[in-house]
Amino acid sequence: GDVTPPLLIGWPSPSLLSPPTVRVESFTAFSVSPPADPGAACRAGGGQPIQWAVEALEQPSCNENVEEEIAPSGKRWRVVTTSREQSAADRAKGAPFLVSPLHCPPPCGCAFRTRATNVLGGAHLVPEAATAF
Repeated sequence: GDVTPPLLIGWPSPSLLSPPTVRVESFTAFSVSPPADPGAACRAGGGQPIQWAVEALEQPSCNENVEEEIAPSGKRWRVVTTSREQSAADRAKGAPFLVSPLHCPPPCGCAFRTRATNVLGGAHLVPEAATAF
């Protein structure tokens, strides 16, 4: 039969939508780690690792709701990198994504979120965001 996209057996349901961990690498570079996946080794061993898209919203207004697809300021989330752009070795070890260049000055910085692109129904869910500057 047809190949089934990854299922999230053993992964507590809110975790897929949890905000990523973001670390500032330089003035314009950030490392972004998706939510921890307790079943990553099993899924990768079965040839179905979670594929991620990292999205960024540059310089949102400090008081706007960044969970919306289009922020009140009119700015849109955009995909800045994906699992397909990582090396196979980095994907296998769950290495963070390096995102640059982005201009994210204080006080509001940039908002980041990760979206599972190959999980059945996952691409349509709106994940939580994390902010960094």
